[in-house]
Amino acid sequence: MAEKGRINNPLVAQEEAGTILESVRKKSPSIGYQIDQIAINALNSRTHDYVLTAQADKTVRREKEARRDELTGLLNRRAMREEIQDAMEGVKRDGGVIHVVFMDLRGFKKYNDTYGHEIGDVALRSLAEGLMTHTRPYDKVGRWGGEEFIILLLENSEADIAQTISDRLHNSLRELPVPYKEIFADMGMASYGGSYGTPNMDTLINRADKAMYFAKQHKLNQVKHWDSSL
Repeated sequence: MAEKGRINNPLVAQEEAGTILESVRKKSPSIGYQIDQIAINALNSRTHDYVLTAQADKTVRREKEARRDELTGLLNRRAMREEIQDAMEGVKRDGGVIHVVFMDLRGFKKYNDTYGHEIGDVALRSLAEGLMTHTRPYDKVGRWGGEEFIILLLENSEADIAQTISDRLHNSLRELPVPYKEIFADMGMASYGGSYGTPNMDTLINRADKAMYFAKQHKLNQVKHWDSSL
C-alpha cells in the first residue's frame, strides 16, 4: 500500500518506481517475470494513488476559489449566505446569539467616478484588508456586491462588538492617505437568537440592510441596530 504523505509528490513516486525496476534487473532471470509483475503492480498502485490525490487537491482548490470574491479575497455572496444559514442552524441547535452586520461605503461611487475603477479597486482591497484585521479570526467577512460588505459575528458575540469593529475600521480609514478619507463606512446590524427572535435568513439580512440605510441617511458615526421602528 502506498505511504500517505509521499504519493502526492511525483518526484518521490518516480524515484521509487525507478528503484523497483532497478531491482528487477538485478534479480535472477528465472524469477524475472514474477518480479516484473510485482514491479508493474507496485508502480501502477503508486501512480493511481498519486493521480487520485492530485485530483482531490485540485477539487478542493476549485471549491475554495468558488467561495471567494476575486477582487478582495473575501467570501463571496453565495458563501456568506451558506455561513449565515449554518450559524442560524447552530443557534437553533445550541442556543446563543449571532449578529449580521451590513456595511455600505458612502461616497464610493463619487470616488470611483472621480479617480477611476482601477483606483477604486485598490480602495476596495484596502478596505477588505481592514475588515479582516479588525474582526476576530472566527467571524466571517464577505463582499456582498459592489461596495457592500457583510460581517457575521459568531461565538455569542455581544452586540457592542459591532460598534468596536466599526470604530476600529473608521480609525483605519482616517489613517489612510488622501483620497481614501472621502469614503465612509455605514453599518447596520440585525441579531438572531435569544431575546432577538429567530427570523428566517432573508429577513435577518434585510433587517441589517434597513438599519444600514438608516445609518447612511442620518450619517451616523455608529452602527445602527435594527428595531421594529425601521
